[in-house]
Amino acid sequence: MKLCTDTQELARRCNEDEAVWREYEHLRQLRRRCGFRVSMPTDLLDRLDWLKAEKSSGRKLVLATGSSRKFAEAVAAHLSLFDAVMATENGVNLTSSRKRDALVKAYGD
Repeated sequence: MKLCTDTQELARRCNEDEAVWREYEHLRQLRRRCGFRVSMPTDLLDRLDWLKAEKSSGRKLVLATGSSRKFAEAVAAHLSLFDAVMATENGVNLTSSRKRDALVKAYGD
């Protein structure tokens, strides 16, 4: 990971992160105020809210998993959040260092 020393770039990143956090908190509070009954644990819903906030801020989301591509694609299609899916396929179990290597190869450090 490269350290950023440009003050304007650091300020921009801080503002982006703050906006994402506000959107996440808004979704979380709205869901709790409405009192929706859901079958998923609250912490999982919070994570989904966070991912939605990240996506709405323009960030690219990648589902990288050691699970089978068949299941990963089904999850990605259901959630409609991810820009790309990386998963176990063709005899390559995408876990541990293989997952890291695939992500670095595709997106850099």
